[in-house]
Amino acid sequence: MSVAYFVGLIISVVLARWVRSDAVEREDRRMKVAPFGHTAWAIAVFLLWIVFLPWYLIARSRTTATPPSPS
Repeated sequence: MSVAYFVGLIISVVLARWVRSDAVEREDRRMKVAPFGHTAWAIAVFLLWIVFLPWYLIARSRTTATPPSPS
């Protein structure tokens, strides 16, 4: 296998880990990045980051905090 393959794989893994950690942090602050959950975003970015990373960044910029539910 070529070096370019491994470089691409490393880029995909790093981007997927960043997206997942960012999405988890946003969900902890009640700011879910629609339409997926954090794991789905990470898998999508890992598999096809050229499409899903821009989509995630756009969806991320449109998130708003949801008020806590009364309990």
